[in-house]
Amino acid sequence: RGSVITNVARASHESMEQQMLGELQVAKARFELNRFGMIQLLNQMESKKKFVLLGSASSGMQAYLNFFRQGYKLLVDHIGLIEEAKNVVLDDLNSFDMQVQRWNEKRIQLESQLHSGAFPFLSKERRMINMSKPMEKVTVHSSRVGRDPSIIHEGYLYKKTSNVRKNWKRRWFVLRGDELRYYRGWKD
Repeated sequence: RGSVITNVARASHESMEQQMLGELQVAKARFELNRFGMIQLLNQMESKKKFVLLGSASSGMQAYLNFFRQGYKLLVDHIGLIEEAKNVVLDDLNSFDMQVQRWNEKRIQLESQLHSGAFPFLSKERRMINMSKPMEKVTVHSSRVGRDPSIIHEGYLYKKTSNVRKNWKRRWFVLRGDELRYYRGWKD
């Protein structure tokens, strides 16, 4: 009887062990299926993100393409105006070049006149000779008669500055008797 009970206990123990192994196998299979499902969902989410990103990029590129198509169409529609503006600029440039050439010719003419003595820029010897001659009284009528009777003449002249750059500045000059004064402007 003792061995029968031992055999029954052993058989029931083995059947329980088999049953537990079976349940463990089922639980393991469910776990693997759930893990696979989670990985599949994660992969699908990543793919959707890529598709959304690619869709946005594609829409942006399409918008740029439409923008450039419209710009090209406007450019083609206005090519006549662009050519006309180009011709106006070229004409102005040619006119400017001719004006520069005329000014350069005038400069050369002025330089030749200065070197030939046509202007009253005299050498030191000539100035000394001229100083020995009797001086004539020169009367200059002011354009501002009635303001100050002691003013012989007044007006704007250019004065060379005393700074390092030696610029020319426009100043208001006033001649009173034998005195010449200058100011920044006529209001001073």
